[in-house]
Amino acid sequence: ARPNNCTSSRTTPLNKAHQQHSNNNLLQQQSNQLPKSVSIGGTVLDEVKEIIEMPCFQKQNAASKNIPNADDITLDTKIYDQIRHFVTVVETCYRDNPFHNFEHASHVAMSMIKLLSPISSDQNQTATPSDRKRYEHVYGIDPLTHFTCVFCALIHDIDHPGVPNQQLIQEDSPLALQYKKKAIAEQNSVDIAWNLFFCEKYKELRQTLCPTPKEMSRFRQLVVNSVMATDILDKDLRELRNARWDKAFPRRQANSTGVVEESPQMILN
Repeated sequence: ARPNNCTSSRTTPLNKAHQQHSNNNLLQQQSNQLPKSVSIGGTVLDEVKEIIEMPCFQKQNAASKNIPNADDITLDTKIYDQIRHFVTVVETCYRDNPFHNFEHASHVAMSMIKLLSPISSDQNQTATPSDRKRYEHVYGIDPLTHFTCVFCALIHDIDHPGVPNQQLIQEDSPLALQYKKKAIAEQNSVDIAWNLFFCEKYKELRQTLCPTPKEMSRFRQLVVNSVMATDILDKDLRELRNARWDKAFPRRQANSTGVVEESPQMILN
């Protein structure tokens, strides 16, 4: 049986297969803790933003403020225990699907960790020239964003029904109606994972990860945008992603002297 803390954070009634996730009392207790970006009664998709502001980091300023090196920071054992417990509960929230299961989520999470590793190469004395060149174009990411990428990889298919969103729409399933027939499985995964993350047992983990409301709001926004980006079949979402990509990485164009300039995307390739 699934644990009661695998719940959807919306209050729309679910069908019998999802009633075991319904826990409105928990929602009521946690609603005051949610960042202001969360619109109870709306949908996760309503929260997607085109641009998420990232913190500006300058190594010189960090050195002058005596900010400790990440390797020198020691977390309380309670934080590690809460992370392990969270991951264990996340596993129970996955269904026994042929593909969209916890094994798949684990593979995605490990791949994400591997893909993110070159971004920290600037701090690595053994980094190759190729790694350092990549770092020049990705500019590194802050620890919260780094954690969020792995977090989203782990939770992105929680409670996936095992069938495409289009199938849920054709069957007029309660989930399809709840999420307005858009990114159904993805929105449901965010709702369940977010509600789980705000359980009281993970209080210290949340405070360590996001000690300020501003950081919690940014964490929420990163989670929403990242998991919604996994719906690769929705036409509207795909067009929005392509537009953002074109804005971030313009196609090659000849400059005023006729020389073709390469975008960061092409240099990385």
